[in-house]
Amino acid sequence: MKLLLIEDDFATASAVQAVLHAEGDKCDATQSGQRGVELALSGNYQAVILDLLLPELDGMGVLEQLRAANI
Repeated sequence: MKLLLIEDDFATASAVQAVLHAEGDKCDATQSGQRGVELALSGNYQAVILDLLLPELDGMGVLEQLRAANI
């Protein structure tokens, strides 16, 4: 499965990615909510793992944009 992780804490993102990779999943990560929206809109991901407490564009803002785009 190809996943997108949107998480601003580097240690948390690294740990989540390591577990997902160990399970055989591909996981791209970004620390930016806006960049996460851009990546999610590319249609290359089967699921998004989203942190709610992001700087600039928070997780709820990301979620609203993705829902508006039917993602």
